[in-house]
Amino acid sequence: MSNRKILTDAAPDLGACRMRRRFLPLRQEEDESQKEIGGSVKSSIRRRKTLKPVVQLEATGCGIASVAALAGVTYRTAQRSARRLGIVATDDRLWSGTAYVRRLLQRYGLRVHRSQTPFSSWSALPSLALLAVRWHRERGRPFWHWVVFVREEGGAHVLDSAAALTRHVRTDFWRMRPKWFIAITAACREPRAGLARRRHG
Repeated sequence: MSNRKILTDAAPDLGACRMRRRFLPLRQEEDESQKEIGGSVKSSIRRRKTLKPVVQLEATGCGIASVAALAGVTYRTAQRSARRLGIVATDDRLWSGTAYVRRLLQRYGLRVHRSQTPFSSWSALPSLALLAVRWHRERGRPFWHWVVFVREEGGAHVLDSAAALTRHVRTDFWRMRPKWFIAITAACREPRAGLARRRHG
């Protein structure tokens, strides 16, 4: 079966992702992960200003925070936009489906691929994508945590909005287990001023 098989929200079950290098020393895992994604960095699209992480201000606000990072706005701004669309972080459809996130992305003029694509490797990812990590099932329903993958000339990294993290720009690729991704074909031209990371509290 092709690794490029397209998924739908109703049937994203491809089995749990497994770490490819489980038994390598931690330092070697990091080096190997960097090599894996480094080959296609030079072929990345020319992007505007570097995207910055936005920390989620609600326990279940990873979808809103990821959109905020892509749109170049603060969490509160994206949160207000979501509410106007009838979207709130406490609605579990925000992290168990893609429709709400897609609507919010469209609100900011961001174009996304219409379907999810199974994750195969870091090097196979497009230059900009939403990733579903920590994918699991609860009572038969899939749930996940949203993060943003960015590849640019200086390298590749993941913007993770989880408030518990001390660093929200991640390069520890060997620790993350993406399930699938949604390609983003357009991002903000230039983030607005004052987009510095904000912590909950």
